[in-house]
Amino acid sequence: MKSILLNLIIGFVLLNTGFSQEKTDSTKSISDTVETEEIEVFTDKPNVEFSGEKLIYNVSKDPTTKGETIIDVLKKTPLLSVDQDNNVSIRGNNGIKILVDGRESKSFTQLDKLPAELLEKVEVITNPSAKYQSEGVAGIINLVLKEQDIFGTNGNVSVNVGTSDRYNGGINFNLKKNKFSNVTNLYTGQWYGTGGSTIARENFFYDSLKYINSKADNTNRSKWLYFAPSLDYTFEKGTYLEIFGDYVMSNWTFNYDALTKNTNSLNQLVNELNVANRTEGKWRSMNLGLFFNRKFDEKGQELNIQGSFNKPLNNQDTRSNRFYTDAQGNMTTPNPYTFYDKREFNSNNINFSADYTLPLDDVNKIETGYKGTIEMETNELISDSLNYTTGNYERNNALSNKFKYDKNIQAGYVVYNTKLADFVIKGGVRVENSNITGDLVSTGEKFNQNYTDIFPTLNISRKLGITEELKFSYGRRINRPFSWYLNPFENRNAPQSIFKGNPDLQPEYTNNFEIGFMKFFGTFSITPTVFYRNKTNAISSFVTMIDSVTTFITYENIGSVKDYGIDFILGGRPFDWLTLNGTLSYYRSEYDNSSINQNLVDGNLWKGNLNSTITLPDAYNFSVNYFYQGDAVTAQGTTKGSHIVGAGLRKSFFENSLTLNLNVNDIFDQSGFKQVTNGTTFRSDFSGFHGQRSINFSISYMFGKMEQENKPRRKNEPTTQQPPQGQ
Repeated sequence: MKSILLNLIIGFVLLNTGFSQEKTDSTKSISDTVETEEIEVFTDKPNVEFSGEKLIYNVSKDPTTKGETIIDVLKKTPLLSVDQDNNVSIRGNNGIKILVDGRESKSFTQLDKLPAELLEKVEVITNPSAKYQSEGVAGIINLVLKEQDIFGTNGNVSVNVGTSDRYNGGINFNLKKNKFSNVTNLYTGQWYGTGGSTIARENFFYDSLKYINSKADNTNRSKWLYFAPSLDYTFEKGTYLEIFGDYVMSNWTFNYDALTKNTNSLNQLVNELNVANRTEGKWRSMNLGLFFNRKFDEKGQELNIQGSFNKPLNNQDTRSNRFYTDAQGNMTTPNPYTFYDKREFNSNNINFSADYTLPLDDVNKIETGYKGTIEMETNELISDSLNYTTGNYERNNALSNKFKYDKNIQAGYVVYNTKLADFVIKGGVRVENSNITGDLVSTGEKFNQNYTDIFPTLNISRKLGITEELKFSYGRRINRPFSWYLNPFENRNAPQSIFKGNPDLQPEYTNNFEIGFMKFFGTFSITPTVFYRNKTNAISSFVTMIDSVTTFITYENIGSVKDYGIDFILGGRPFDWLTLNGTLSYYRSEYDNSSINQNLVDGNLWKGNLNSTITLPDAYNFSVNYFYQGDAVTAQGTTKGSHIVGAGLRKSFFENSLTLNLNVNDIFDQSGFKQVTNGTTFRSDFSGFHGQRSINFSISYMFGKMEQENKPRRKNEPTTQQPPQGQ
């Protein structure tokens, strides 16, 4: 049975105004002047631009991001989507990799808590070359943190105050003296959020328990700290060494209260279930690394070596009380049920890479390298239930479990760059060996997966004129299951649902093809990109009913999926005081679910994002952004659409040293999530909201002497988008 997912994204993302005397090198963007056949332009950095294979969203240039979180920024980034659980996707596919400023790090798993103030830009790479890790079937997202490569003592201090009890602030400090340089970022803050949900489920074959209706409310509060120092030294011309690290900590609470009413086919009340959960958590992550760069000559011969160690730790304690009442309000058996859960997630991650570039002549170049990644995770749940007879908590072995997960990936690559006539060609191949083991200590169940894959890539571009360029790219990629996708233990913490991982789950593979075209029309440009993606062993979650009240959730390889569509990045400056930029996309997916006994559905998705900036007198800038998402079809149902409007006002003083920002997020309080899930024995309607509307005021001040210097940046490599289980 085939199913079609039709996605259409319509969006506009703003461009900042202004000129600069500096040239943007190979960066392609919308500007006032086209200078050479290289399509180079003279302009201040816009909000959205292209550089090689990357789409870049310059976060620091967008005043509406002040007071927002990193997740809010990703919602505004072209081609990206964020669902109700803060899972990020590219072109509707969440098989992605997130990298953080050139290093493997799991410090940035709580993106909904960390401030946008940390970011300089977001880079989206939909079809990376063989130099990058092959994981992430939809592409790579690179979060580039703020870092100023400048002489002297200087920095930036910022403070953000928002409604809903949200505050954050910090300092970026830079010291450059002789051959030494130090960069330190320190940010701290508090985040508070409210939310709720309703669930209406209909059972097709259980008249005695026909309808299940649930209503829940929750609050979430966290306090966090981010500290990232680095120290570098230039030994001689062309030799550079950097020691870097970061530390992230967060203390948070989550309170959840729900009431579920179960009724029969006549809509008569059978019983009610009350749930009250109180959770406290601590997140800690430490990262330490070393980066070495050696430039052998001016022609581009270069060696980069990087190693890092990352250790995240997450502890959370949950106290839950549940009790049933009958139609008359009397407590029924089992009643009540109180338990105390203690979860602990810890991981040790080691990464090492070496990259070498060797120019052969003016048009030929070889890039080669090695990367090793070792991850060792332990995820433990200890569950104790209250014995109301003795008044003591007793170990519940049916819920307690300990799962160990190890992943060892060794990879090597080679990329050849050349130019034939008017064509610029980059072809490469990457070989990766994956060794993955799992051990469910509580039951003794173990599994192992070992496989070696070859990932070819090809990028071809040709300039058709001084304002036009045509591009083609191909790449094979992989999506390995997360650890909790594989954990075979049955998680029964929710009273009416069971989650179980699938240790037989196989990795997902894709072959990606893209053709892109860039064209400038004076002050306006358009960049359409057509893509086709053939996915095998596609991974998807599935929900089934195992009795009248209990759902069973797991992950399966559902078969093959074909995705194709077109993206437009377009924009311009219709007036001197107004700038616009936009994204327009059309997606379509076709499922061949021959490996499962499910009828997948067809449907459409519309999506839009409109941002604009109006330049006002006296150095004021007014920005407006609008986000719209229509109904989207999933494997088992439909996600309903939503729309969000935001606005911001910015004013600069003292030659831009002091900046004030005022912005409003989700003005009409429309952010939410609605989903319909259809199974063979049930239908479920879910509706959730997050209370995102807020008013934020921020002030930032730049201080010190600033003389620009270019220094090597650490290699941009992806890190797994994998928050700890239970987070």
